[in-house]
Amino acid sequence: RDRYQRRVRGLSRISSTSLLNLGRPIYHSLTMSGPATAVTASKFQKFMNHPAGPKTVFFWAPLMKWCLVGAGLKDLSRPADKLSVSQNTALAATGFIWVRYSMVITPVNYSLAAVNFFVGVSGVTQLYRIWDYRRSHPDPAPKLAAD
Repeated sequence: RDRYQRRVRGLSRISSTSLLNLGRPIYHSLTMSGPATAVTASKFQKFMNHPAGPKTVFFWAPLMKWCLVGAGLKDLSRPADKLSVSQNTALAATGFIWVRYSMVITPVNYSLAAVNFFVGVSGVTQLYRIWDYRRSHPDPAPKLAAD
């Protein structure tokens, strides 16, 4: 019993971080070994720590902006007479303006440029559909009331 108490007292002096440090070499030997994993780990670390990586808004904003492209694709199924000229003009203009902006900011954000290019293209596509519909379906002249 005395021997057991000495062991417990000895373990209580060991901090939890030192216990974690004891397990670290075992964990790494099971999960990571050799030069190939060192290259992979460094590429992953470069990706994570990149100025436009997942720790920044430069990564997440373009990712979320793909929803606008999805909405533009969904609008392809809507009748052209139900589309908004002002909304699609705004999408096209902001899309192409932000393509330029994403090339001049630091860090240059290619994912932002790509998503904004497609936002602009979806806006221009919808504007073409509206123009084509209005060209092929001219409004009849309004009837005047009989005098």
